[in-house]
Amino acid sequence: MKKYFLTTVLLFLLASCFAQDTYFVTVVKGTAFKADGSAIKPGTKLLLADKVNLGSKESVLILLHPAKGRFVVSSQNAKATADNKFVILVKDFLELHAKNVRLSSRAIDEAPVSLEAYFKTDPAINNKFLVIDTLRVKLPGRTYTNVDNKVNFFFLQLVAAKPVNHKLLVRDKTLLITREDLVFNNTLYSRSAGELNLGYLENYTTDKKTRLIVAIEVAFMSKEECIDIMRGIRQAMSGAPDNEILKEIYTQIYQMYGKPDEQKLIDMYNRL
Repeated sequence: MKKYFLTTVLLFLLASCFAQDTYFVTVVKGTAFKADGSAIKPGTKLLLADKVNLGSKESVLILLHPAKGRFVVSSQNAKATADNKFVILVKDFLELHAKNVRLSSRAIDEAPVSLEAYFKTDPAINNKFLVIDTLRVKLPGRTYTNVDNKVNFFFLQLVAAKPVNHKLLVRDKTLLITREDLVFNNTLYSRSAGELNLGYLENYTTDKKTRLIVAIEVAFMSKEECIDIMRGIRQAMSGAPDNEILKEIYTQIYQMYGKPDEQKLIDMYNRL
């Protein structure tokens, strides 16, 4: 009887310890709230026994455990409440997500790659390219030496019922794409608006020559949003080498939002 009692107590203690395991929220897609109504955001700590309220079927949380790795919590298999919310227990919707995305082995100071290669994404991960704040793309070699932002310039073209073109700026042999460049008809670009092409126009005032370089599906993230994710991941991986933290940052952002510029992430991380 005594042995049975001790075994029961031990199992209870183990279950309690497991339930109190802390997970760090690193990414919040959509809206999510704790049972007390407080917003869940990068850096929030959750327990497996916590109840969370996800705002829609598309809302997703990524949790990081210092020892167990990366987990995803979504409401895909949950039933909506009367007010079309999804109230779930973390432990019931916790799924291990172990897939990593490799950082490029190309040295940072190597010659820039072609624009076609730069904007190429892996659809198995995410077919979007992510612009964080302002995208700065070094132009490759001697391909665009005549760019002057007047008669020879880059542009973004939204292919829709009524096409829209946005002229892009080049400064110090670097192509710039800002949030404003991605706003068409007063709305931030999304794939539903139409196809987006990057092009180059020469001799605007005489014999125009237009070349479409690459079709891109773009997503946008503010610098502040990205920094919140970085800090959440760094907090969850406290003590880990910087290259491992950066790899986790790159993986989570690529998978959830789109392919980011690696150098941009490195520079932002180094300034944290």
